[in-house]
Amino acid sequence: MWRVSFKVAYRTLLYTAATTLVLFAVLLSILRYLLPQLPDVTTQVEDFFAENYAVELTISQLGADWNVAGPQLILQDIEVQRLDGESAQLQLNEARVIFNFWQSLRTWSLKFEQIALADLHVTYDLRDSSWGGNSGVANDLPRFFLNQLDQVTIQDSTLELINLVGVRRAIEIEQLSWNNQGRSHQGIGSLRIAELAPNSLDVIIDVEGNDPADLAGQIYIKAKNLDIAGYLQQKIIDAEVSQAEFNFTLWLNFSASDFRNGILQLGRNELHWQVDDRRHQLVIPKGLLELRPHEDGWLVNNNPITFIQDRTTWTLPTVSWLQTPELFAFSAEAVPVAPLLQLASLAGSEGQQWADQLKQAELQGELDIHLQQPLQQPLQWQASARQLAWQEMTGVPGLNGVALQVRGQDRKARWQLSGEAIPLESDSLVAGAAWQLQRLQLGGDLDWSDAGWQVQVDADSRADLEGLPLRLAARLDYRDRLYIAARLSDASEAPIPAAVLRRYLPEVMGGQLHDYLQTALLEANATDLAMVWRGPLNEFPYHDGTGVFQAQATLQDLVYRFQPDWPAINDATTYVHFANERMHILTENALLEGVQLERVDTVIDDILARPLSLSIRAGMKGEGARLQPIFAASPLADSLGQAFGEIQLAGQFIGELDLTIPLDGSNQVTAKGYVDLNDNDLYVAAIDQRFHDLQGRIRYQNEVINAEQLQLSWNQLPLAVDLQGGLREQDYQVRLDVTADWSMNKLATRQPLTTELASGQLQWQGKLALSLPQQGGYSFHWQQQSELENFALHLPAPLALDQGESMPWQLQVSGGPQSLLINSTLGEHSLLELQYNADASELRQGYARIGDRVSQLPNPDLIGLNPRFAMEIGLGDLDAQVWLDKLGTLRQWLAAQSTGSVTNGHTIAQPIPDVIEVQADRIFFGGHQLTENSLVVWPQQEPQAEQTIDTWRFKWRAREAAMQGTYWPQEAAQGERIEVNADYLELAKPEAEPQEVATELVEDTQQLAGFSRWPRLVFDCKRCRYGAYQLGEVAFNLEPEAQTLRITDIQLRNDQHQLNAELEWNLATAEQDARTAFSGEFNSDDFGDFLSDYEITSIIQDSPAQFDFALNWQGAPDEFNVASLNGNMDWRLGQGYLSDVSDGGARIFSMLSLESILRKLRFDFRDIFANGMFFTEFVGQFEIDDGVVKTDGARMNGAAGDMEITGQSNLVNNSLDYELFFVPKVTSSLPVILAWMVNPPSGLAALLIDQMLQDAQVISRLEYKITGTIDDPVVKEISRASREVDIPVDQLPQQQEDPDVEAENSATDSGTNDQPAGPAAESGAN
Repeated sequence: MWRVSFKVAYRTLLYTAATTLVLFAVLLSILRYLLPQLPDVTTQVEDFFAENYAVELTISQLGADWNVAGPQLILQDIEVQRLDGESAQLQLNEARVIFNFWQSLRTWSLKFEQIALADLHVTYDLRDSSWGGNSGVANDLPRFFLNQLDQVTIQDSTLELINLVGVRRAIEIEQLSWNNQGRSHQGIGSLRIAELAPNSLDVIIDVEGNDPADLAGQIYIKAKNLDIAGYLQQKIIDAEVSQAEFNFTLWLNFSASDFRNGILQLGRNELHWQVDDRRHQLVIPKGLLELRPHEDGWLVNNNPITFIQDRTTWTLPTVSWLQTPELFAFSAEAVPVAPLLQLASLAGSEGQQWADQLKQAELQGELDIHLQQPLQQPLQWQASARQLAWQEMTGVPGLNGVALQVRGQDRKARWQLSGEAIPLESDSLVAGAAWQLQRLQLGGDLDWSDAGWQVQVDADSRADLEGLPLRLAARLDYRDRLYIAARLSDASEAPIPAAVLRRYLPEVMGGQLHDYLQTALLEANATDLAMVWRGPLNEFPYHDGTGVFQAQATLQDLVYRFQPDWPAINDATTYVHFANERMHILTENALLEGVQLERVDTVIDDILARPLSLSIRAGMKGEGARLQPIFAASPLADSLGQAFGEIQLAGQFIGELDLTIPLDGSNQVTAKGYVDLNDNDLYVAAIDQRFHDLQGRIRYQNEVINAEQLQLSWNQLPLAVDLQGGLREQDYQVRLDVTADWSMNKLATRQPLTTELASGQLQWQGKLALSLPQQGGYSFHWQQQSELENFALHLPAPLALDQGESMPWQLQVSGGPQSLLINSTLGEHSLLELQYNADASELRQGYARIGDRVSQLPNPDLIGLNPRFAMEIGLGDLDAQVWLDKLGTLRQWLAAQSTGSVTNGHTIAQPIPDVIEVQADRIFFGGHQLTENSLVVWPQQEPQAEQTIDTWRFKWRAREAAMQGTYWPQEAAQGERIEVNADYLELAKPEAEPQEVATELVEDTQQLAGFSRWPRLVFDCKRCRYGAYQLGEVAFNLEPEAQTLRITDIQLRNDQHQLNAELEWNLATAEQDARTAFSGEFNSDDFGDFLSDYEITSIIQDSPAQFDFALNWQGAPDEFNVASLNGNMDWRLGQGYLSDVSDGGARIFSMLSLESILRKLRFDFRDIFANGMFFTEFVGQFEIDDGVVKTDGARMNGAAGDMEITGQSNLVNNSLDYELFFVPKVTSSLPVILAWMVNPPSGLAALLIDQMLQDAQVISRLEYKITGTIDDPVVKEISRASREVDIPVDQLPQQQEDPDVEAENSATDSGTNDQPAGPAAESGAN
């Protein structure tokens, strides 16, 4: 039952509720329908808010609606009125005022359920001083929210804040619910910063207090996975931001409506971005920042924050950020520079590139940053970096330990970079090492704008390298491109040595050039280092003239090497100049292996070109002999070095050397140039010949050398030479083509002896081929030839040649490292073949021939000789005088032309035959001839003291002679000497008079102007004959000196006769005239027999003789000069007799004449005695003084009487002055009386005796005076003592009436004046 009742009750209740609800719904529907139709009550609503909530607002449109909570009032386009000067403004698109229907019904008054604001726009300037006042929006709006409303919902609204520096930031309010409970107020919602992130921030606001001027509480903001990638992507164009999630929690505490402090706690914040294919991340695991008011602004400080950047973790130390309405200030200290700058990759590709460069540079250091900007003033900032260090990056050298100070305002700054003992590292400077900066002091200005930036380096900036202090001034200007204007100079007070220069050669000039200069620059002292650089950096090296790059230096005492394998130049003054891409090194007055380089230009046209090539042009001047060492010490040693080693120059030259040196390591050096020669000397080692007066130009290019029509002379004889040299497959070859046209007449002007040897024109051609194999060694061939058509040889046959005739002549010389061969022929009758060792220091074999080959019959004189070099001379007639004259002339000519036998430091073996064999039918000399001659000459060593001397031995066999001898050459103080030992020598009397031969000898000697060339002669002949005269043994020594010829130890020994004498001949000098002295002694057992052997008729019979004499006169031996004759003669005749004494008394005077005296020296007394007279002794002495012959007491002890003679004869004027005394021995028989006539006055005695016998008186003493001349003597009797005797007439000598008979019986000469007996004699006496 009760179930039925419950069911009915339930249904009744249900239906009642349903009916009520339907009725209420109908009522509400009617109300909702009627609300829009209500009249406009906008003004009443504005007044209502003004009266009840003290809010002045303007409503554009008013509407009503109904929702589940009840009726609601819709206000549209609402604007809260601002007071004058108030910056805050509020605009509301729509506000829905929802009434609490039931509570309004219960209280029968309007009760608001909530207010929903949509599309609210609030602008608030934090700099507005009216905040917290008693009027205005800034005051009314908070009051409305705090006191008039219980709950406010804000949706899709915007809060625009103007911060303290005037920057607007819009905050989108997605949803905010504000609840008021008495003094407690709370707002919960979500905010979004539209331009920052798409997702929102959670916000909780707790406020205590109802007075906007005295509020306290806290604002809590939390960001979770706040995605700001879009915002960052807008800022970063070239980088792709893949993730940017921020997590943080912010607490802001305020009291008395002022913020007191705040805390920003960072959660894990991540930023991921990608540049090209490079991914990066920045993670902040956590962090804490403190905010607190400062004056009328905010000050933010932080605890150290750790950053994880890619794989690097670093910590940001203390940061301070001050923001007030009047000032912005920011500072950070000890910020690590390296990771901070790695964030440059956020800037995109360029930033990534820069970050990579910074990372590669291993940038280190800490940075202090200070920023400050007063209101409406430019930003002031300062950055200080300590212990900055980085490796080289993009051409900027690496530094370590520098300090950077930058102080700026807005976009202008003043900077300074400094440090001491700083390593400067750069591969552009030196790879793998560092330059040491003793001091770095750079300062300048920095300025940038939207169009670009500019860096200025002060003029007094210094960058002092160790040993190289530098001044620097520069300006870097970037607009669309980087423009540089820089000046660099050295600040050293002393010259900078080469070692410092080499140390600081930058490799930026190119590794090839750098390496080259490192090895090339050996020594120098540098001054005036400077560099100027102006122009766009990217357009270097300014081919179009848009910029200038110049660098220069002056180097003194330079030692420079072109290449490591080239010799170095020394003592140079050098100017180094770089102009844009061109390098030019000018060197003056350098020395290259003794050769002066007046100017050397070393040029690289483009130091940036590849491959890099160095061009060197040097003007040379110096000694030609220095060319060979230059090329021998160069890569051309195997070509030009060897060529100039074989063809050796001497004397001064000028020339040019051009080198092209690739610096890419290819070693393809090109060397070319020329040598201008003017009167130089040339030595060709292969043929061992020297040439002079060389003129012309020799060109070379690497191994190729050539010259055309070189003019030179050989022994002052002109030559024309073409020179070629080049590298062949196996060797280097030098060729010389020589032509000559020698005028003997021109040669004779220099060498007069030439006319005695040759005349005409000697025309010949020669070729030299010199091979220098690559494996070493050498070989050559010289060929010289001529037909001698216009040439004459004035030599003995068969070498004689008349001009106009031809005689082929050729000379060939070939050789190598083993031997040297010489072959020469002249016509068909002369041949020379020689074989030497390589350097011609040893003659190995030879053969020479002049004329026909000698007889092949065995020659006993050749036994045991075994010659290596034999010479044969086979002639019909050989004129020794002609040959000796020509050989002597040739010897003198060669001596005058000779260049010496020592060359190149070694002695050339003279081509001296081991044996000279001469065979001649007839040999003529001095008018004599020897027939059927066989002469053998050979060298032989002779011991002498402790050494051996090379001598020449000879053997000479002829029908008329057999002799041998030795020639001793000059050795030290020992002069030349010839020793001749003859078994016999039989010379026929020459057709020419001996006087003529002697005259020729004197003339030749005078032409030689001395005897210094004469050898000493030692002659010894066992049996000599001259014509019909037997000389017996003959020996003498010929001892020549410079101006004196002595013939000593003259010995002639023939049976009973012997002559020992000496002769001295002194040539004329400036102090004295020529003089001849002849002295000696003669002894004979039978003087008459001696004279008879020489076919001299003599009146002296059976008388031994002894003569001691010493005579001298001015002039040569054949220039007998009586006016200068001086000396003395002691003579003595032993017991003998005078035969054939005649009665020509005047003949006594002939004895005293010059001719008679000479005959008396030959003991020819035939002109005095005709009949004979015996004497025991006849002695006397002559004193000769300037041609005056004096005798004092010449006595004859005769059988018939004694005679004494005193007086003189003047041989100059032929005058006589004698006194003669005769004492007859009356007790003697008449024959005895007649015998006393043998003495010199015997002719006079005969005359007197004749007279006496006619008078028939006996003479006891006679005294005569003899005057007149030799040709016409005057005899005067002075006194007489006599007695008469009876003398048979028939015993008296009879006068020869027939003159022919008299001439037949008496030997008279042209100087004798025969007087008749009797009256004639008497008359002559009278």
